[in-house]
Amino acid sequence: MSNIKNVEFHLENCESISVPFECFQKFKIIENNKNRNEIFIFECTIVDNGKVCYSTTWSNNINNPIYRLHQYDDICCIVIMYDDSTTKRYDIHWYDNDSNNNKNQTSKMQDYRTIHIKIKPYIRKYTINEIFKFKNGTKFKDFKNNIYVIREHNNIKKLCLLQNNSINELPLEATYIYKDYTKIK
Repeated sequence: MSNIKNVEFHLENCESISVPFECFQKFKIIENNKNRNEIFIFECTIVDNGKVCYSTTWSNNINNPIYRLHQYDDICCIVIMYDDSTTKRYDIHWYDNDSNNNKNQTSKMQDYRTIHIKIKPYIRKYTINEIFKFKNGTKFKDFKNNIYVIREHNNIKKLCLLQNNSINELPLEATYIYKDYTKIK
């Protein structure tokens, strides 16, 4: 395979931004194992040397392309163009139904010409109030990978810690109330 020449970002509103590969300070792409045309993880840092430009945009658009990438997290696909004129298109999986922002994407401007973009699977976090809405037996974990389970007895739900093959009821203390939990499938 030849070298990457250019990367195009296609955005939700039919705009596209072309970035010469020389403008990438960092470029990492991991394909989805189940679908080779979909990105699992993408991370880059772009430093505009004056060559980043719109491929397509609206006639009255005056936004800088780097600022536009920062404005909305709405990359729909990435097209990589190689020196030998071949291309590779990667679709971006969107989390939720928000048409303007994809929760799988984060974009942070570091200065007026530098942006860091990261696309990775979004992992929903739940508060203590939200986890009690799940049914008996639902499992969660915290940031330290402690495993918890919702237990219900006499119509009262409790959060229990799974440890060494035993289930321990937890007191409702600030330690547990202010944590975020991730649901385990």
